[in-house]
Amino acid sequence: KNWFRVYEELDISSGLITANGRPKRPQLEQYFFNEIKSLYQDEASSLTDYITEHISEYVPDNATDHVMEN
Repeated sequence: KNWFRVYEELDISSGLITANGRPKRPQLEQYFFNEIKSLYQDEASSLTDYITEHISEYVPDNATDHVMEN
């Protein structure tokens, strides 16, 4: 799993945690949107690279010929 470290302190005044210290997930998702997005983009790129390098040679060129277009 990918992760990133938060170097800033999360406190009540930031609006990212509740008064009892629990995370406010929607606010955290919005605040760290770019960081979260980059974690999944890296993962998707790695998967695409893996498929291209290791699996595509086993898929026949005509494997998608049966798919009908609308």
